Amino acid sequence: MQYVLPARNPITIVNLYNYNRYEIGKRKKPRAFGKHHLKSIPGLATYDETAYKNCLLSNPKSFSIVTRRRNKNANNELIEIMDNNKELLLKYIREITCIYFSNKKFEYLLSEFINMEGYDYEFINKFNLPYAFLYQQRKINIFGQKFSFNNDHGIKLQNAIKNHSQYYEITNNNQISVKPNMPFVELSLALFNHRIVKDSNNQKKQTVDIILSEDVIKSGKSTEILKYTIDIDTISFSSEIK
Repeated sequence: MQYVLPARNPITIVNLYNYNRYEIGKRKKPRAFGKHHLKSIPGLATYDETAYKNCLLSNPKSFSIVTRRRNKNANNELIEIMDNNKELLLKYIREITCIYFSNKKFEYLLSEFINMEGYDYEFINKFNLPYAFLYQQRKINIFGQKFSFNNDHGIKLQNAIKNHSQYYEITNNNQISVKPNMPFVELSLALFNHRIVKDSNNQKKQTVDIILSEDVIKSGKSTEILKYTIDIDTISFSSEIK
């Protein structure tokens, strides 16, 4: 057990002692992370129900909330985290989307986020920052980007483009390209429909949908070619920030 910083309550560390199960070079060792332990540990830690309910991790806010916090200190903390952890934020954005966003594209998205003061919304914090960052972008044009992972989600995205896209294809080097003689249509990736639900242990967990669509700018027509749901990891990014 140890304390989790936002609530100063006891937590259980998951994956702390699993190292020997993962042989080097064969299987990646999962990240260790903390889960709220909803009881006091005699002689070690006292559980505080009020602190738990006020904790950002135990009481997350919906991404659909448009209320701004207008808290200069909290906003400056997020801006500082982004300034000091650009490579880390980009790494997580690539992992979440399975798209290997170029540095140039990432700098554009970061600039858009700063200009819209995306950090000022109540639901955004250091624990959900990579997901909230993508959610605030609404639709991201992924033309010219490359796929970065051949995991289940990456394969889903590639197959959706290969089998269901009218305008786009994937080149031999995994780059997303427009088919010959096609009109200008954006291939967009977006995070939508953030949900807060209870897991099997009756603790809150968060999910969000990833949607791939083709958007005809001139007519405004949008065709969804893929949608799937992912769990939101609220621990890993915050555990690595400087």
